[in-house]
Amino acid sequence: MGDGIWASVCEGFAENNFNALATVLRASPGQLSILSSSQSLLGCWLQLWSEKLVRYFGSRKRLVLTFVGLQALSLLLIFIATALNAGAYTFMALVLLFVAFGSTGGAIWSSWVSDLLPSRRRGFCFGVRNQRTYPLSALSILAAGFILQSLDHALGPQYGTRVAFCTVFLFGFGAKLLSLRHYKKQLKNSNLSPGLCPRSSIFGCGPSFVRSDQVAIKAVLRSALPFGNMQKSKIAFTPLSGP
Repeated sequence: MGDGIWASVCEGFAENNFNALATVLRASPGQLSILSSSQSLLGCWLQLWSEKLVRYFGSRKRLVLTFVGLQALSLLLIFIATALNAGAYTFMALVLLFVAFGSTGGAIWSSWVSDLLPSRRRGFCFGVRNQRTYPLSALSILAAGFILQSLDHALGPQYGTRVAFCTVFLFGFGAKLLSLRHYKKQLKNSNLSPGLCPRSSIFGCGPSFVRSDQVAIKAVLRSALPFGNMQKSKIAFTPLSGP
């Protein structure tokens, strides 16, 4: 579960501000439309290759760790390109790399987690996960917007905007590394004993704990209620992340 928590923080700080930085770099309307549409197109197309990658490499965990690591590397390159003011085309290329790695690894991750969890526990697992990731994503969006506004006003438009975006991307990079750390702790397959985390640390546990039959049924109810509200809050807060 810790992987999803830190991935949502990375999404709030870094991913939600890609288009905002492209606007600051004075990308044309055509470039912005290509950037937005190609992310969805590239993500859907690359997911078709996930099964072949799993068959070739064998280990889904190894593939997920590789693609998450490549995402972290591409986010670090985005940070460097922003600091050096590399331009709109370099930034767009790096964003597409980030999306490509995330889309391919995400499809493999879904298959991996589905095998870790019995079918009767999958809904509960993702319920508990979303109960924590949606609020953190919304808070990260607000925090990123505050950083962008504050540094831009404090340092001036010439340097403040660049420093502000470098700061939020650096936070996103750190969150992505922490997410990678949690992925390494996950089981490779489901034939090991569940319940590896105590109840007090469920905030940072993964599927190996939530599949345990010892989890109380009222926790299921608590995890199911915030679905709609958290998604609405995430959508509502998204516009606030701009500069």
